[in-house]
Amino acid sequence: MDREYIEKTACEFFGIDADDLRSDSRRQPLAKYRFMVWRALRERTKLKPWMITSMYNRDSSTIRHGIKQSRDIEALNKDYIAFESYFVDNLGKAVDKPV
Repeated sequence: MDREYIEKTACEFFGIDADDLRSDSRRQPLAKYRFMVWRALRERTKLKPWMITSMYNRDSSTIRHGIKQSRDIEALNKDYIAFESYFVDNLGKAVDKPV
């Protein structure tokens, strides 16, 4: 599993553009979706926050904050729960690629 697959799945699910996902926009819900992607990258690919920084042109504290935000809102956020479920359901359709 790799970044492209995780981003593609998120864009498909949330109905957004990959460019919007990677943008500098702090607009909600884009920021929230980006945080979810960062968390998926961290948890599914085992990338360290400093590795994700270069992918999104952010510093590691921003990445760590986004991942924490995603965890903090998970219990209250139906979007995240639905995305996680959709993501897991589609794992079987992915072609595994080395990280």
